Amino acid sequence: MPPGGSVTAEPYCCDLDEMYPKLQKLSPALANRSGAILLQDNAKAHTAKITRQKLTQLGIEVLSHPTYSPDHSPTDYHFLQAFDSYLRQKKIADLTDVENDSLAFINSRDPGLFSKSLDLLPLHWQRCVDADDMLWRWLGLICVCLTVFQSIAQEEPEGIDDEGGDAEAIYNKTYTEHQTALEKALFGSYVNTRRPVRNSSNAIDVNIHFHIVHVSINQEEQTMTVHGHLYMTWIDEFLGWDVNEYNGIRITRCSKWRVWQPKITVANSVGGIFSAFEISSHAHVLVQSLGKEQAKVEMYPTFSIKVGCNLDFSGFPSDQHSCELLVFAKQRMSEVRLKNYYDMPPTLSIGWGSQSDKRMISDFEIFNVSNHISYYKQGEMTTDIPVTPNEKAVSWTVLHTTIEFRRRSVMFGVCMLLPCLISAAFNILPFFLPSLNYSVYTLLSNVVIQAIFLQELVYGMPLSASEVPRSVLFYSVTMLCNMFSLMLHILLVVNDHQSSFILRPVLQATGSFIAVRMPYPAKTPIVALRVALGLLTTLLYIVMIFALLIF
Repeated sequence: MPPGGSVTAEPYCCDLDEMYPKLQKLSPALANRSGAILLQDNAKAHTAKITRQKLTQLGIEVLSHPTYSPDHSPTDYHFLQAFDSYLRQKKIADLTDVENDSLAFINSRDPGLFSKSLDLLPLHWQRCVDADDMLWRWLGLICVCLTVFQSIAQEEPEGIDDEGGDAEAIYNKTYTEHQTALEKALFGSYVNTRRPVRNSSNAIDVNIHFHIVHVSINQEEQTMTVHGHLYMTWIDEFLGWDVNEYNGIRITRCSKWRVWQPKITVANSVGGIFSAFEISSHAHVLVQSLGKEQAKVEMYPTFSIKVGCNLDFSGFPSDQHSCELLVFAKQRMSEVRLKNYYDMPPTLSIGWGSQSDKRMISDFEIFNVSNHISYYKQGEMTTDIPVTPNEKAVSWTVLHTTIEFRRRSVMFGVCMLLPCLISAAFNILPFFLPSLNYSVYTLLSNVVIQAIFLQELVYGMPLSASEVPRSVLFYSVTMLCNMFSLMLHILLVVNDHQSSFILRPVLQATGSFIAVRMPYPAKTPIVALRVALGLLTTLLYIVMIFALLIF
């Protein structure tokens, strides 16, 4: 066959005319018996009316067998099976390679290989008969029934003659030919710039569904990038066809540019000049017939949309956020109305297989995805549906897709919170040490530790926030308490070494006042003062932990 051609009844009959004289020359005994026996599958070209007439004319008997099955065809015995295994090891680039490999396979086979295998067939048949005589009887009865049914079907080939026209041409027409004819009938006079409604006063309802496959959040830029597929469907009143006229074809495909489509635009895109490419212009379209008058059109282009968000990190590291993706049709509501597909929320498929429940993206967990419809008119967004024709003429439908996510910083407790608590402990401990010098050294070391971890805390935290996060506030108060403790202990050291220190009377009087009210006697007023300040600092830390970190 020439490239792109298909085997029909006419060329198959020509092949039979060429084959049978050659068979008479090569095997006259086989051809001159009561008739040669032909084993073939049930392809349309083999069972067509003119093919059966040609076989009867040549006196060739067709061996009947059950309905054709692609993986158990009787003609696959030996030759085609070995040929298939041979071709699996080859790399074929064009038709010439196919011809060369086919000839090479035939020349490489032993001429007696297939004759010996065919001679063994009666032995295998006898083994089947000997295995179970009753089973063979049932199989024989089934074969007889199948033969009768097949002969009845061949006498009237599936009622094609009742549809009118050339029955043989319709029967031998391939699926590709039906598709080509359907495509010519649909798009021959179709205008893709015309709204597909016969009554121009009616609006088209476009149902939209977002299938999200990835979300990327940029905390510094305050943006969110969403990737996925945008499913759209609507009714086209100029693309219907009768499925009976095209061999039962109900669904066909075409390119996106061949049909009318709504002009979907992202309202809050930050892509600038690249926003025109956020929704792919290359997408295939499915057209499903709903009768002669209309068809259902389905389109699912991919998208990568970047939108701006208002992210507030005041609750760091327990902050929650929501960001919206807004799309609308450029056509007014009197022409196109966007709707949420069956009121379904957007689907989220970030992972596959065992990770199908994945919701983590970087430091954030997506915990909810929803959408709703609003209406833009007179410069404002509203949920009130326009009713009158005048309102619809100046309104647009907007589909809001809201993604809600929260931070899941599991390392914050170990990397940030634990150093804060250790620093607080080092701030309280010096008040209870007997040596003032050791207390000063401890507090100085704590200052260095706090400076190091403060740098890590600031580096790992978002820069934009309407107010200082509570975790940072707790760390700042810890540093202030440490500096206050260090200054106090320096004053106590000076007071201990200089009897003429100006604050000595104040420190002594305060210590004596506290020592009198303590439940146990203190060695000196300064010791009583340090113990009281240590207890006060401990109480202050407990209050801050509950106020800033827990609640």
